[in-house]
Amino acid sequence: MSFEDLVVLLIFFGIYALGVTLSIASTKVLNALLLRDNYAKSHGLSLNTSRFVIILATSLIARNVTTFADPKAFIGLAILHLSRQIFKTSNHKILLPAVFLFGTIVMLICNSITQVTTSEYTLSY
Repeated sequence: MSFEDLVVLLIFFGIYALGVTLSIASTKVLNALLLRDNYAKSHGLSLNTSRFVIILATSLIARNVTTFADPKAFIGLAILHLSRQIFKTSNHKILLPAVFLFGTIVMLICNSITQVTTSEYTLSY
C-alpha cells in the first residue's frame, strides 16, 4: 500500500467516523422528531440545530460512501427501507445498528455472488 493510498484511507475513515458519531448522537433527536415538531420543542430541542446536524451527518456518510464505493452505493438507499420493514420499527436506537448490520450482510452476499460465478467473467471494475 502506497503512502497516497494510506492518506486516502485515513481521510475516508475520519469523515465516516465523524458522520457515524453524529448519527449515533442524534438518535434521541430523531426519535423526538418522529412525534412532530411541537413534541421535540417541548423537550427543549433546537429544531434548526438538530436538523442541521442530521443533514450534516447524512451528507458526510452518503458523500463518503458514494465517492469511494462508486455504483455499489445504491444498496445503502434500499437498506434503510428494508430494515424498517423487517424490524417493523421506527426507533432509531434499533434501526441504526440494524442498518449497519443488515447493510454489511447484504453487501457480503452481493460480493460473494459476484466472486463465485460459473462463467469466466466476473462483475468487477
